[in-house]
Amino acid sequence: MPKPVTSLSQIAGRPPEISDYPDRISDTTVAFAMCKAVPEIVDEVTESAKFSLRYGSMPVENGMLLNSMDNALLEEPFLEIATPGTYTLIVVDPDAPSPQAPKHRSWLHWMAINIPQHDVARGEEAVPYMPPEPARGKHRILYLLFKQQGRVTVHPPAKRQGFQVRAFAQEHNLGAPAAGLFVWAVNGEE
Repeated sequence: MPKPVTSLSQIAGRPPEISDYPDRISDTTVAFAMCKAVPEIVDEVTESAKFSLRYGSMPVENGMLLNSMDNALLEEPFLEIATPGTYTLIVVDPDAPSPQAPKHRSWLHWMAINIPQHDVARGEEAVPYMPPEPARGKHRILYLLFKQQGRVTVHPPAKRQGFQVRAFAQEHNLGAPAAGLFVWAVNGEE
């Protein structure tokens, strides 16, 4: 009988098997490991918080395929956080400009900080929302929700490309993401 996985990074380096996932590992953990966001972008998602996301009336789920030509993606998504606390949301594309040559890893699409649980509108937009617009190929878009220890002050990065999620989280004492969501985005013309 295979030994249960104790760390996400244990399954991220190889194709996962059903026996790798004990009952305590959820769909988010599986999705992040399978798309290799763990360990490429984050070491783990603690799953200590819950949130939902939708573009217009379209709910977003792990592994979903989004077409960049969909007008609903032009507006920032609606975020609903179900776990008490104050949060930072980071949305990145680790596959920019293409999955085969991600020299701009990770492209920062959106950053909102100091988001109170039930009043997302009162959060502060540190980097304005930019819709997913993959130039070539199928890109992973990661929505990472970090629980803050207190208020954070952020100096927006000078450029969107090359954003380092781990370094940012470490600098602002955020730890691992408390929740996450990943989707695939494609250019509607492909």
